[in-house]
Amino acid sequence: MAEPNIIRVIEPKGEVSDLIDYIANNFVMKEVGFGYTACQPSLCEIDLNDKNVNSIKFGLDHTYVDADGLVKGYGIIGNLFISTSEDPNKTELYYITPKSELDKSIQYIHENNIRAQSRPKGKY
Repeated sequence: MAEPNIIRVIEPKGEVSDLIDYIANNFVMKEVGFGYTACQPSLCEIDLNDKNVNSIKFGLDHTYVDADGLVKGYGIIGNLFISTSEDPNKTELYYITPKSELDKSIQYIHENNIRAQSRPKGKY
């Protein structure tokens, strides 16, 4: 499945509830595994199979916890689009960047000696 086209950005920045954050990061763990954090949410209208729907778009940051317990990240290397439902049983996964594409970005990061940067505690 191709990444959906964004028709318009309704809210370019914002916060999501703890429940939506939990749901989003569960999708990430189930679909592509550990080492990624769903962050920087925005509310968008997307074209989904010729139907316009509202979606929460997250960036996928390649992250890890260092020896001191601090979260570090390399930057946004993919995207996640989910429905706006706060019901975990009704929240739909519309799109997530495939693991193969994420792996290519991680390889680029390592080959080019890109350094990780500290990430804020909590949602970002």
